[in-house]
Amino acid sequence: MLVFVNLFAVSCRTLPERVLEPDDPRALAVLAQWVEVAQSRTGLRGRARLAVESADGRVAFSGKQVLVVQRPARLRVEVLGFLNQTLAVVVTDGDRFEVFRTQDRSYETGKLRSTLLWDEARIALTAQEAASVVLGIPVPDPQWVPSPVAMDPRGLTSIDMVDADGVRRQRLSFGAHGHLTESQQFDADGLLVWRAQFDDYREIGGERLAHKIELDVVVGATHAEINLGDIELNPTLSREIFQLRPVVDEPPEVSRRSASDPGCPAENRPRHSAHTSERTSPA
Repeated sequence: MLVFVNLFAVSCRTLPERVLEPDDPRALAVLAQWVEVAQSRTGLRGRARLAVESADGRVAFSGKQVLVVQRPARLRVEVLGFLNQTLAVVVTDGDRFEVFRTQDRSYETGKLRSTLLWDEARIALTAQEAASVVLGIPVPDPQWVPSPVAMDPRGLTSIDMVDADGVRRQRLSFGAHGHLTESQQFDADGLLVWRAQFDDYREIGGERLAHKIELDVVVGATHAEINLGDIELNPTLSREIFQLRPVVDEPPEVSRRSASDPGCPAENRPRHSAHTSERTSPA
């Protein structure tokens, strides 16, 4: 079991790095090649096994999913049981979300909120962040610039992306072959928000995709491991795949559980109280 409190302390004990100029052509070539691949990667479809745990032991589960992802923030997750029966389906088309649970046949829908994945899986990422991590392409904000760049004796190239105020907002680390090995995301104060590590690269249709992802999120002290399989890259996907019911009218926004759930970090709780909840049990 991962000891979360030691995670980032251990990660700091790395081999000595050699700092390069931000415009070093070797680093810029690695970054440009990766961004080109990232821009061409639109989505994926396949299977996943997700395991989640927190440092305090309050969150611990493992399960199989059928997963469909499309940039920038479309997700479809079918949670499977022991016999591969569907236990729940979570979808978002980037604007709205829907959740259906087979056990009690409950159904929820509403405007997509930033806490959806925390509510459903105790992972404090937005849908857009989750999509970028699963696709292996957490691309920096176009307003950020590389500075500084470092290389260690293993050939690992680390590129810090800074904002207009000079604050580090992301660190991208690439292996000797140009594959992304790690992405760290920082907030506007330069504090770590989450870290994703990418491994087990396999070729799919001429592209190489990480099939093992380890994710550590500071809010909630959550560690997650995602193992992908039977992956189809860049499939043609219609918006209807990310909807359970046709959208006829625009129902009010919802705030299910988040504001009242004591397990939800304060940072992730909605700052509004006027939203209503739509929850029905289909006949």
